[in-house]
Amino acid sequence: MKRNISMIACSLVVLFSGSLFGDAAVAPASKKKQTMPVNQGEPMNSSQMVAGYNHPARVNTTSDWDMFLTASYTYWDVQEEGMEIGPLFTSSPAASNAQPSGSLVFEDAYRSGFKVGLGWNTPFDDWVVTAEYTWFHHAIDKGQPANTFLTSNFLQAKTTPFDYTTEDLFTTSSHKWKIDLDVVDVMLSRPFYQGTRLTINPSFGLKGILLNQKYTVTGNVSGGAFNPTKAHGKTDSWAVGPSFGMGGNFLLGAGFRMMGSMAGTLAFTRYNGIKYLAKSQAVGKPDLALEHSAQNRVRAIGDAQAGFGWGMYLCDQQYHIDLSATYEFQVYWNQNMINWYSASLIGLNGASPGNLYFQGLTVNATFDF
Repeated sequence: MKRNISMIACSLVVLFSGSLFGDAAVAPASKKKQTMPVNQGEPMNSSQMVAGYNHPARVNTTSDWDMFLTASYTYWDVQEEGMEIGPLFTSSPAASNAQPSGSLVFEDAYRSGFKVGLGWNTPFDDWVVTAEYTWFHHAIDKGQPANTFLTSNFLQAKTTPFDYTTEDLFTTSSHKWKIDLDVVDVMLSRPFYQGTRLTINPSFGLKGILLNQKYTVTGNVSGGAFNPTKAHGKTDSWAVGPSFGMGGNFLLGAGFRMMGSMAGTLAFTRYNGIKYLAKSQAVGKPDLALEHSAQNRVRAIGDAQAGFGWGMYLCDQQYHIDLSATYEFQVYWNQNMINWYSASLIGLNGASPGNLYFQGLTVNATFDF
């Protein structure tokens, strides 16, 4: 059965690669690599293990290209500390000293993204070079429930600037958090066998990040002279730094495996201006428009994932396909600089920026040729 599936898949791959790469996809017979005695990346026998040497475990096709393409679909939830919108009241607390009935927060919701990558199995001691791009751009909305009151704090600072003597309240409001994340990873790794069914993959390289965030609130303030009012906080940043990781696969047989990895990054981060804008509700008072100077920081980033995969050689080891599904966790420490700046506006100097979190499913497909 497995042989029949392999033959069908091989035929499809040959037709596809022949039209895509032409004659270059298959080397002339005089230069074609010999079929490997071991299907690297699949379980080995103990007699095949070489003493004193960690045998490479990367996928090893007989094609002269020695490259691979990766594509991933991500379905992640994003959360950030310090993004709580505020307490809700069913009656005006300014009139009756009422207690809050709850809190308005951005609810968890998974959203789609993607990763794409290109890799090269180098001839230098079986090292692998990989470049990967990650995209996650989304806007998250939250509306105020009907017949409620919401304090007009925007994060910590007031939406109604220069008027701190009254307890202005939102009677209606909408809130939007926009986050744009772009990441480029260039990594060098060398997978190797640690046992007949266990492979290890240490890696190191460079990570580059663009991370832009904006939080906007629009609404009507009770007694407001100029409704609707609007306020927003915004920060744009870029970061670059070294990454180090360790992954592993436990080979179950028939191409299946359990897999997991962890990685960390220390990145120089540049916040190119942190902006705060609020429309004044007081007659004769100007709008509040402030921009903090650019900030330089060193930030830590962590990543961990675990799941299952399946792979298979095709066409006398000329090609290899691999499918995997993992659940991934990422943390970007101290990224809520909007919160940090708005806190400083009311004297909360030294407040720590909140962490940014991503978690969810990552489904990957890899084609070696």
